[in-house]
Amino acid sequence: MYAGLNEPGMVQRLDNYRARAATWHQWAILPSDMLESATANLLSQQLSGWLILIEKDGDIPQTESAEKASYAVRIFVERFNGGLNGDAEVVGSWSLYNADQQLVIKNTFNKSVPLKQDGYAGLTQALQVAWTEVSDDIARYLLSRQ
Repeated sequence: MYAGLNEPGMVQRLDNYRARAATWHQWAILPSDMLESATANLLSQQLSGWLILIEKDGDIPQTESAEKASYAVRIFVERFNGGLNGDAEVVGSWSLYNADQQLVIKNTFNKSVPLKQDGYAGLTQALQVAWTEVSDDIARYLLSRQ
């Protein structure tokens, strides 16, 4: 997983080889936890009738519903940061597995959303838009599998 997701400071890419975590502009919770929660909420809204469970440390919560799960989605985030061109970057991949843990499909995502305003608020809003687009793409694919 992208190391920036375990940093409390917002991350800005400086060039193709360096990034910096902010000292003063920090997330209220770690980005990894925030993205898990946001993804569960977004997918729950987009996939009515589906049970969305969050895997924590490689374990899916053990419930009767989890045992009946048809698919598992795993998301790997490579970038979740401010970009080089006044934008927010969200880059990574997601994989869909069937109930037998066989890979069904693997897709990549590469979202770039321009900042509507400078600073922390602009970057936060653009990252939110980009992550919502990623969740929308995943939900669209899952709905097409019904």
